[in-house]
Formats: sequence, structure tokens, C-alpha cells
Amino acid sequence: MSSYALFTSCCSEVQSDDLIRQILNVESLPEADALIENIVGYDWHIDTKYYTADIKLCCTSRRTIGDEDFAANVHAFIVYFNAEESKTFEMAKSWLPYLKQIEPAVQILVCQSCSENTSVKKLTAQEWCIDNNFELVELSPLEESDSDDDFQETTGIKRIIQALHAYTWPDLVMKESPNFRSSYMTELMKEESSKKSQDSEKPLDRDAEETVDSDRLSNTEMNGEAEAGSVMTNGTSDRCSGDTPATTVGKSKKTPNNVIDSMLPMEDLALFEAVGADDPGGESFEKLFSNFRLMKEKAESLPPEERRKYAEQVATQFFHAIGGEDSDEET
Repeated sequence: MSSYALFTSCCSEVQSDDLIRQILNVESLPEADALIENIVGYDWHIDTKYYTADIKLCCTSRRTIGDEDFAANVHAFIVYFNAEESKTFEMAKSWLPYLKQIEPAVQILVCQSCSENTSVKKLTAQEWCIDNNFELVELSPLEESDSDDDFQETTGIKRIIQALHAYTWPDLVMKESPNFRSSYMTELMKEESSKKSQDSEKPLDRDAEETVDSDRLSNTEMNGEAEAGSVMTNGTSDRCSGDTPATTVGKSKKTPNNVIDSMLPMEDLALFEAVGADDPGGESFEKLFSNFRLMKEKAESLPPEERRKYAEQVATQFFHAIGGEDSDEET
């Protein structure tokens, strides 16, 4: 069964199918599908950054919510009225008993424009919308938003589309987004990319940094390694041959894999798991995001290849924490 957005108009100046035509962005509407008596529908393919969905934009000239099956799948209701005619506002309000039976998640009251000088004053319309869980949308608002305002309000058909896009439709399909990252990770990867060419001109011998010639270690250093888990024999630390690149005995040479595996501390991994839980709690979110700055500083201290892998690992953990799944399952 499809999901529906139901449109209707309470005046002759603007018909409900006029709104649908503008949403579909076509000069003339295609042939409508007759769904049930007095209700027709038009296919609409929603394609956003995060998901796709196929729904039907329906319109009716009668005050009806159709049969039980249709009503159960109405998730949005958009009604148009003329602010210059009070009776059209009353007609819009007369839909409330029907809407209370189906409780659509998105409810929008539309007019061309309204102000304190129209028959239905803007404040009156806004107060009614607040009381009944509607949003007031003006197609041609008289008051232009301030261009210097950092949070300019979207109006008109764009706002109706925006509201419909923001709803979680039952049959939506999330896009496969292996490259999805938080804004923090996007910035981190950009920085890594910009520094890559510079770092490549100064190659670092990572093996040399990880290699310790045991003949040059002092007794103090060897004792410190012993406390960390190095192999000790009769109180004296074992040594590697002078020409063998190695760490102290008992520690295997680091490989790219175990270097990367050890980059994320257990507490950070625990935070990712907490965010991915059913009830993460605000504290987990706040602590995780506060740790991102430390993660970034750590990434900046790494050589190019390890920095890239580290950033990818953090991005992957965050992607999984917010419910993402790998597109290819391991076999």
C-alpha cells in the first residue's frame, strides 16, 4: 500500500492540484490515478541526500478521508484557504474532526499571504495552527525575510516540499552511503587530503622510528620495557643482535594493521557503541563529540598513510554508530 499526502482547497482561486503541479515541477499534470471515490493521486518520487521514497500526492474537492485503508496511509495533509475570505478559513477548520481520526504527521495550512490587514489575520491563523499542530505556509508572503538573517525562513512551495522531505516515510529506502561522515570527519578528511602532497615530499622512514637497536638501550630503558611486558631472563633483559631491526624481545614489530587497530582507545570505542545503542543518552553524545577534537589532534600527528586510515576508522565507527551498515557483507 502506498503512502499518501492529501491536498485540498477551500476556494476556487487555487485548486489543490495546482499545488501538486508546482511540487512536481511540471507545466501540466499527467493523468491521475483514481484511487477511491472523489480522490485521485499522482506519483511522486522523492530523492533526497539521505533517502528515496515513492509516494502519492492526492487531491480531493470533498471533505473526506476515503475508506479505512486509504485513511490509514495518509501521512500528510495540506489545505489551502484564502486569507481574504473568512469562510474559507472556517472550511479549513472543518477538516479537524476528520484529521483527528487519522492524525497525519505533517499538517500544513496554506494561503497566498496573510497579514494584520487581511480578513483572517496572520496572528489568528498562527494561533490556530499552534493549537492544532499545523504549520502556516504563505506562498507569497508580504514580509520579505532579512537577507542578513543567518536563519532565513523557507516559504512557499519550497517550504511544503521541505516539510514533506523531512518526514520519515514508511517505505523510504536509505541510500548506500559508505562515504557518509559527520561534518567533523568531512573536515578532517579534507585537511588530510590538502596535506598529503606536502607530506609525500618529506617521506618518513616509519620502520626506522619503530626500530630500536637493543645495543643502544640503557639499562634503565630496558627495565622500563620489562615493566611493560618485555621478556626478562634471570633479571637481565634479553637483547637482539645489533644489526637486527627490532623492538625489545617480547614485542613484535608493529605492522600497519595493529598500529591502526590500537589507534582508537577502548573508551572511544565504548562511546561509539553507546551512541549506537537503543538508548544512548545525551551524555554519550556530548562526550563523543567532545573527544572528536582530541581525535583530530591525534590524526594530525600521524604520517599520511596512517592519518588516512585513522580518519577512515573513526568515520566507519561513527557511521555504524548512527545505524549505517556495510554494503558488502563479509563472507
